[in-house]
Amino acid sequence: MNTQVQSESMTPTATRPLSRYKRWLIPLTLLALTAAAFAYLKAHQNTPVKASKTEKSWPVNTLRIQPETAVPQVDLLGVVEAPYSSVLSAAVAADVVKSLALEGAQVREGELLLQLDDREIALLLAQREADVADLQARIQSEMVRHQANLAAMEGQRTLLSLAEKAVSREQQLSQSNVSSASKIDLARQQLETTRLSVVAKQLDVEDHPNRLAQLKAQLARAEANLAQTRLDVKRTRILAPFDATITQVYVSPGERVRSGDRLIELYDRQKTEIRAQIPQRWVDDLAAAHARGQQLTATASSASGPVSLTLDRLSGEVNSGTGGVDGLFRLTEQATGLVRGKTLHLTLNLPAVENVYRLPLSALYGTDRIYRLKDERLESISITLMGRNMLNDRQYLLFTSGELKSEDEIITTQLPNAINGLKVRINNATPKEATQNAQG
Repeated sequence: MNTQVQSESMTPTATRPLSRYKRWLIPLTLLALTAAAFAYLKAHQNTPVKASKTEKSWPVNTLRIQPETAVPQVDLLGVVEAPYSSVLSAAVAADVVKSLALEGAQVREGELLLQLDDREIALLLAQREADVADLQARIQSEMVRHQANLAAMEGQRTLLSLAEKAVSREQQLSQSNVSSASKIDLARQQLETTRLSVVAKQLDVEDHPNRLAQLKAQLARAEANLAQTRLDVKRTRILAPFDATITQVYVSPGERVRSGDRLIELYDRQKTEIRAQIPQRWVDDLAAAHARGQQLTATASSASGPVSLTLDRLSGEVNSGTGGVDGLFRLTEQATGLVRGKTLHLTLNLPAVENVYRLPLSALYGTDRIYRLKDERLESISITLMGRNMLNDRQYLLFTSGELKSEDEIITTQLPNAINGLKVRINNATPKEATQNAQG
């Protein structure tokens, strides 16, 4: 029994060092394996190859340029105007009887638009006609009176001659003591009375031209008043003065209008023209070409299709606050749908220019810069724009530059980072193919 007890009490003490050793053995083994693996990987890893730094190049399209003679074009904004625009007014005071005019209607020359009451003016017309008839009768009476005065003048002269003979006879009888002084005085009195009658009749005959002229002047005035009244009668019928489009009707049937009141506003649709402001940089060239008699054409875009125009004249003044002069274009053919005030887009053909270059719009950077290809790098070139031009339904820039020469290769691709010296590579196969692609 004691022996068993002693054996049991000794067993834990003998196994304690062995258990402590096992607790540290596992971590040490893992540490050794990790170190061995790290050493192995380091010994067998690949040495990285250093990358060489290469400059990036950007793909672009190019086009070889050639100087040429071309017609620059400029885009303008025009407004349809009507130089023959009229406001029809009342010539007399009258009531509106009938109105056939409607806003927006197209009427023919001579067509009745408005009818005014003509009864009042008809009464005035009768008065004017009576005045003329009265004066015509007075003139006829004056002519008859003049003929009578001429006849009476001959009789008065005969009586004067007889009176003179009577006085002479009485004087002879007085010398013979046959006649008395009283008879001589009576004869002399009769002579003076007859002489006064002759003078009065002579004055009446000589004043005939003056009285006739006065009556004729009164007749002319009366005839003028009659003609005016007859014209006013016609003016009670308001007619279209030309082929027109009505823009405004100011009165209605039943209204009373006075002389000078507005009735209808209209404009001649056959005389429409287009006004567009031309930038100042082209005004001198256009004025010189116009002075030479050169015809400058333009095309306007409308809903019914393109409209052909010709520059008729330049405005005689520069409007305040504008940067150019107005050009007035006339239509070379009739067009529908061009109402006054309508806005149109115009393309004006400027005078032809020699030694200009042509490039697509994509070649332009900013407003006056393009890039030339030189040693696979971009070179900035300043240009002067001369306008635009259409070729094969595509729009091109026309420009000049003292820095360019024939066969220069110009970049036609828009690069967001384009600067001088940027390296590029040509994307088009050959310059010839690039030219064909740009033009086709």
